[in-house]
Amino acid sequence: MSSVSQSMEHITVPNGFKLHTENSAHILLPDTNDAFLNPIQEFNRDLSVACIRVWAEEKEEQRRQKRLLRRQKEEAKSNSINEEGAEASKEATSTEEKSTGIIILEALSATGLRSIRYAKEIPQVNYVLANDLSEAACQAMRRNVDINGLGSTDAASTIPPKVRVNEGDACTLMYAHRPAKDRVDVVDLDPYGTAAPFIDAAVQCVRDD
Repeated sequence: MSSVSQSMEHITVPNGFKLHTENSAHILLPDTNDAFLNPIQEFNRDLSVACIRVWAEEKEEQRRQKRLLRRQKEEAKSNSINEEGAEASKEATSTEEKSTGIIILEALSATGLRSIRYAKEIPQVNYVLANDLSEAACQAMRRNVDINGLGSTDAASTIPPKVRVNEGDACTLMYAHRPAKDRVDVVDLDPYGTAAPFIDAAVQCVRDD
């Protein structure tokens, strides 16, 4: 509880907003309800975080095993690897391990709470693409991303934000990620009603390897 209190000390709550905290995430909710949040779905969000985290751990281990197998095959082809070559191989493997990570696309983000929790609570996350059609919702997301320390620190920063906000149609965005090189690892769909209109786009933009 004390760690949560300490993390909230730097957050200034403007007039017309209230601070909402859920697990590791803090968001500012406007009194006007421009950005929708259903607090009853907290358990659902907990399950989503847990499931993706376990899946990401398994995926990471599978990638590690593939890299190990590939390295063993390469070493088997050459019995005369010198010390310098072995060290270079280790460095290459280390770089590859650091570069791996999962990309999550949340198509209907609203306040951005799910995206923020994914970015903060799943260590394997490279970045989260948080999308909403509403301009007001995207403004709320950018504000919430910033107070959680997940945005760019300044305009000149070369480090991309861990949560990247996009304003646009969900299906259009997902179809734009249909090319193999642009596909994501996880798609999160949490619509007001049925998810049926989004299923085709979601399936086509997710990786299948």
